Amino acid sequence: MDQLKNFLRTLPSEKNVTQSLAPIMQIPMPDGRMVRFRVWESSIQAPALEARFPEIRTFAGQGIDDPYANIRFDIGQRDFMHRY
Repeated sequence: MDQLKNFLRTLPSEKNVTQSLAPIMQIPMPDGRMVRFRVWESSIQAPALEARFPEIRTFAGQGIDDPYANIRFDIGQRDFMHRY
């Protein structure tokens, strides 16, 4: 998970990326295949929420193996531990 987070931190913003030159990420499909996507950060939060929750980041991508495929995903800090 740390490697994934480190990779995602390096992704350019969609405001500053030429999609055809964006970094490549392989995503596992339900049938076991690995499919390649060009990916970039694509914030969908309002600026006030982005400032309040900077650990939540959203991403988008365009399929390489299937140019009709698109992907959207997010990652954030989730703390499931209860403290007493």
